[in-house]
Amino acid sequence: MTLDQIILLASTVLFAGHFMVVLRTVRADRPWDTKRGLLVVGIGCAVQLLLLWYRGEAHGRCPITNSGEVLVFLAWSMVVWYLLFGSSYRLSLLGMCTMPLVVLLQGVALVPGVYQPLPEERVETVNAVVELHAATAILGYGAFGLAAVASGMFVFQNWHLKRRRTSKAVFALPPITRLFDALIRLVTIGVVLLGASLSVSLLAMEQAGGVKAAIGWLVLGAFAILLVLRKVFHLSQKNVAWVVLLVFSLAAGTIGFMTS
Repeated sequence: MTLDQIILLASTVLFAGHFMVVLRTVRADRPWDTKRGLLVVGIGCAVQLLLLWYRGEAHGRCPITNSGEVLVFLAWSMVVWYLLFGSSYRLSLLGMCTMPLVVLLQGVALVPGVYQPLPEERVETVNAVVELHAATAILGYGAFGLAAVASGMFVFQNWHLKRRRTSKAVFALPPITRLFDALIRLVTIGVVLLGASLSVSLLAMEQAGGVKAAIGWLVLGAFAILLVLRKVFHLSQKNVAWVVLLVFSLAAGTIGFMTS
């Protein structure tokens, strides 16, 4: 294995281990140290950042040149958003539920053929607009991804509460109102970032069309319409959560088009 693959594997194992420890703690009905959890996730995030820096230096540009790098960048952006929102909204278990998706993304990135070897030479010229456009879009997708995780938690908790079914998992989850507030803010952030990215490509890039742009506009439109429906027509919280899950699931299938 190459050095960058070892770094990626190390962060993946760290996140998987964090998930297993928190899951065992919840199932045993023991208190979980939130600060320690944030520290572990923060270390994993730093390892991810080290990998992105290493590959970025090798490329001489933002490390989103192939599907494997995009998956790692997306996983890193989700972890960053969790570190920002997990402490602000006291949603410590949001991290536990995010880790399986992060591990899945990075696990796929490790598959031979998906994770491309480093180039022998750095690129000589870089289009800063293209790089900014792609990186901002993936950060937006990361916010959508974390919103989808929060939506899944919301649907799970709402289903149990409606049927008056209680369990250790339900009691351990954050208050349902905080989950909904967090997912709405994350969707809003994602809309702003993806909208800014597409606007930059539209105004400053010669080739602003194509499949990638079309997919981006469709994803942006779907989430923007959802926010309008919730605000104007008072779409129910449960329906909002389901739509977020559906749209992100469909958008995740287009990750391969997000390379710069």
